[in-house]
Amino acid sequence: MALRAAADRTLGVQSFHADSSFQTSSGPGPGTVDYQAPDREHERSGTGNDATETISIGDTLYFTADRPGYFWKIEGRGIGASDTLGYLRLLEHAENVRLDGHLYRFDLPAIPYGPVEGSTTGVATLTDDGFINTLLYHGQFAGDEVTVGFTYSGFNSGITVEPPPPGLIVRQAPLIACPSPMPPASEALPNGADICQVLTPSP
Repeated sequence: MALRAAADRTLGVQSFHADSSFQTSSGPGPGTVDYQAPDREHERSGTGNDATETISIGDTLYFTADRPGYFWKIEGRGIGASDTLGYLRLLEHAENVRLDGHLYRFDLPAIPYGPVEGSTTGVATLTDDGFINTLLYHGQFAGDEVTVGFTYSGFNSGITVEPPPPGLIVRQAPLIACPSPMPPASEALPNGADICQVLTPSP
């Protein structure tokens, strides 16, 4: 199947960039992510006061502190690049794939680590080189219509993901009880709440 082959090809690159969006009834949430194989991702999401930045390198996590441009460093909480790669890996479960012009339309069954609740519809396009170009999932989450989308570029372009400079890392905040394990269950797609629940404000 061309769609799954393109997903495998994309998962096999050394690096890429993606522009992302999370669309709900309250409006869009833009973001970007840089990926470096095998386990590094740098995500930026939101704008203004809602902007967050997360760098995950292996099992080490750097997360936006309460000072612009500064980070907490949390050992043993990183997710590698499972967030970024998880959306591509979901294409292994694509069903009812059909080609509509240049669009690949597909369905996903209800799976516990899917991007939304219940069954999901999706649309993807491919590059001329056989990579995933755009990927979009649509469904419901907490009773709201949700669309999660990505546009991929910069395949094997030498993108690197590095930790923040030492001078931008603030003293690690104390951890508090988390209502659910982190990282989440195997292949689950994490979100900002998974991180925020284990942090208290820095001094």
